[in-house]
Amino acid sequence: MTRRHRWLDAGARPARAVDRPGQLRGDESRRRHQIDVSNGVLKTGASLPETLSSTGPLAVADIDGNGDLDLFVGGRVIPGRFPEAASSRIFRHDGKRLELDVENSRALENVGLVSGAVWSDLDGDGRPELILACQWGPIRVFKNHAGKLKKSQPGWAWINTPAGGTV
Repeated sequence: MTRRHRWLDAGARPARAVDRPGQLRGDESRRRHQIDVSNGVLKTGASLPETLSSTGPLAVADIDGNGDLDLFVGGRVIPGRFPEAASSRIFRHDGKRLELDVENSRALENVGLVSGAVWSDLDGDGRPELILACQWGPIRVFKNHAGKLKKSQPGWAWINTPAGGTV
């Protein structure tokens, strides 16, 4: 099975990521991602480094405000070590290729078994925050401080609506 993810880059040009699952045994479990964000053409030479965990969700956003889409790669599970927390990674697009963002990826080490990810500007500052849904865990929010992700404890609250319901 191959999962395909499609999006548009900052110039509204098609871009694509392909995730080719490996087998769930030892070192054979590593997956390969093939990325081309230049014109939507899939190139086998453009791949991301291997990782121990299998890949969960992918999400793209311009986290540093440079006009290029950056990539979140969620760690879903470490084969043979379930339910140990997997690590996720951020890759920055430098205009030519994706490079591992070591600092932001460090903030996502052992974040959990990520099953959902989305970027959204939660605080209205024009920078997208990373929101993660992890198996057996709470929703996790990482605040975007000028391209640096910091774990946040959102202040969730029940709000009474004019119709008498709650949100």
